[in-house]
Amino acid sequence: PFATGLNFADQAAYQGIPLASTPLMGNLPPVKDLSENFPTPGQQGAQSSCVGWAVSALKAFQERVERSWPLNTPQHQFSPSFIYNQIRTWSDCKGGSSFLAALNLVRRDGAATLADFPYDPNDCSAPTTPLIKQNAAYFRIADWRRVNVQDETEVKNQITANFPVLVAAQVDRAFMSLAGSNVYTQFVGPSLGGHAMVVVGFDDTKSAFKVINSWGTNWAAGGFGWIG
Repeated sequence: PFATGLNFADQAAYQGIPLASTPLMGNLPPVKDLSENFPTPGQQGAQSSCVGWAVSALKAFQERVERSWPLNTPQHQFSPSFIYNQIRTWSDCKGGSSFLAALNLVRRDGAATLADFPYDPNDCSAPTTPLIKQNAAYFRIADWRRVNVQDETEVKNQITANFPVLVAAQVDRAFMSLAGSNVYTQFVGPSLGGHAMVVVGFDDTKSAFKVINSWGTNWAAGGFGWIG
């Protein structure tokens, strides 16, 4: 099995996050795909660092859209380790983490690039340095909002308006074995853990959402998968 590592937020804390406004009104397109502005899906390895991977992928998307810079250089991608190493719940690399902790960190401290803080799949204890933090502060986020993921039209609205959506999911062996462009349609279980991903698109002909994962490019279709 692949590693996971998402700790679900306390329900009261989750509900306390303000809802995002609906960015669009009117008819939605049948297909939207933001994946071309995301980096190539990475591989978290055995670490429970999926939250760091999801948030750093989303940050790379934001800077790519705002700066029109290429994503094929470590200077233009962001470090899952900078996030995960600071928020993991256990002393070893099996401790998970939450989206709330990650987003609080990026709002307060910013995000380090992969050039400044490379990802080491065998070690999650590397500390930040004053210089790394100084450079990361340049990439702080202002805020984030909660999306009503129970309403698929609301999720589609956000995607169509160029706002990818972080999602937390219970995953099972069928999801880990997803191949090609097949659509994952049903959780069978048992759960193999909570997992963090980013919704990057949708296709009404598939009745599915497209996600970027952190299990390498051999999972699903080049590291991107479809969820019904």
